Amino acid sequence: MAQEATQAYLQAHDVEKLISAAVNAAVHEKHPNCTQRVGELLLQSASPKAGPLTMMRSVPAENAAVEAWLATATVEPVLEPDLPIIDAHHHLWDQRKPAPWFSFRTKFYGPAELAHDIASSGHNVVGTVFVQCGSHHLVKGPAEFRPCGEVEYCQGVAATCESSLYPTAPRLCWGVVGYADLRHPNIDAVLERMARCRSFRGVRGAGEYDADFKRGVAALAARGLVLDRWLDKGATDPTEMPKLAALAREFPSLTIVLNHLGGVVGPALADDAAALAAWRANITELAGCPNVVCKCGALHMVASGLGLEKRTTPVGSDELLGLTFSWYEHAIRAFGPSRCMFESNFPVDRDCVPYATLLNMFKKLANRLGLSEEEKADIFAGTARRVYRLSEEE
Repeated sequence: MAQEATQAYLQAHDVEKLISAAVNAAVHEKHPNCTQRVGELLLQSASPKAGPLTMMRSVPAENAAVEAWLATATVEPVLEPDLPIIDAHHHLWDQRKPAPWFSFRTKFYGPAELAHDIASSGHNVVGTVFVQCGSHHLVKGPAEFRPCGEVEYCQGVAATCESSLYPTAPRLCWGVVGYADLRHPNIDAVLERMARCRSFRGVRGAGEYDADFKRGVAALAARGLVLDRWLDKGATDPTEMPKLAALAREFPSLTIVLNHLGGVVGPALADDAAALAAWRANITELAGCPNVVCKCGALHMVASGLGLEKRTTPVGSDELLGLTFSWYEHAIRAFGPSRCMFESNFPVDRDCVPYATLLNMFKKLANRLGLSEEEKADIFAGTARRVYRLSEEE
């Protein structure tokens, strides 16, 4: 079947260009067997979920260590391979000259890297939502407008995936959540510029809930935009989520997306009984606000303390489910599948778990929770479609 698919693909495309691109990629990778690698790349390009976008990928030297580690993962059968998935939260960055805050093993993660992870996973990821990460900002112009560069870059990625060149590729950056200083007096003009990008859907805002912040929040609500909120201390500071709940009640027309289960959760929090009880109570309270939805993921990243990145080989989906089930169960039971969405949080979580393994774990989680087919359709794609207004027509 692979040979037949390749032949059909080559018949429909410019063979010379495909082979030339494959040879260049193999040489760039310094592969010990270029002939074998060219064949692999041609097979990869023939995948209905990949296309030439993936074939053009070459592994940056700065990513070599994490790539080699990920390659040692046990290959698992793909569960429910036809289930449509929208990855509701990922980043794209180039940190080969890392910023002072940067500590991740995946130094470069562009659209080709994401497309490769999706295609090689075997899961039916039909689209993605990009969330700001401080990358691709403009270097010129007023400071408040510089984050517009990140949104504009992602719009370019989205346009590429929507073009006739890549008709079978997943819609990367189908939705884009940028960053803007919600306190800035010029916030309306910043949002207006970002809104020129048709994939722009909202802002991930940070900081205290003061009057200036709320003025920016009101500007989001007036435009029908979404507020994503990452509470880095949301699990350890029991006052954080109640503040967000109060904001949700003050702006009932605003959709608020709680990132990463509300904070850095995991073993460190589990060792503090009072903090764990507060997190559970706060999740339940926040779920009482109908305009708040929850992203379920990022429990696997280094900061969560599972230590997955320290293993000789990557964790499997069964063990990962056992390590994380109680956290996910509480949030999903509280919010309900129609107000939850799974997220990869790649490439942050890529340092700790392969894409295919992570999606298999989410599917096992859904089955263990006894979710119906309709509920699975929501948590894997439907919620993200509604919240970020992802339309096949746009």
